[in-house]
Amino acid sequence: SVLRKKLPYNLETDFRPIVGIGSVPLVLVARAGLKIKTIEEFTVVARKGSLLFGSGGVGTVGHLTSLSLLNELGATATHVPFRGNPDVMQAILGGSVDFFFGSIADALAYAESADVVLLGMTADRRAPTLKAVPTMAELGLAKIDSKLWYAFMAPSQTPADRVKRLHDAIAAAASDPDLQKQVGALGF
Repeated sequence: SVLRKKLPYNLETDFRPIVGIGSVPLVLVARAGLKIKTIEEFTVVARKGSLLFGSGGVGTVGHLTSLSLLNELGATATHVPFRGNPDVMQAILGGSVDFFFGSIADALAYAESADVVLLGMTADRRAPTLKAVPTMAELGLAKIDSKLWYAFMAPSQTPADRVKRLHDAIAAAASDPDLQKQVGALGF
């Protein structure tokens, strides 16, 4: 409820946790046309206050993480909200916005592209699929550590035996080595 004063539900009382699935780090993606290669160069440009940053929408983790980064760097930029990260990536590629925080899945397809620069990620350690991309902590920005997280929840009135049954089934499926390999490649 940080972004809204009144939600139609109470996160603490209306839901019952089933199982946490994992979290995914974010990647700071910049438009190659900025002609920057490092976070230091990004900082210099960002402090001029002329950059546009995209997000998958107002209040999304990408939006808030970008604001945190700008605050940490003592910089400003103009927010351009989109309907989702694929639209933001197209805007980056088309030169309409300068940077955004996307998931590893958003950035992975462009890791070898000359159209973008992957400046850093909010992971605790470098991702196996993006070994050349430093963590924000390595860049001296340890406070920038937002991640997307995934969990299954049920209405709070769900009987305990059903929650346990769902938990056990989801946990068993999540432990499949093939699934773990697939989601591991996406930074889970």
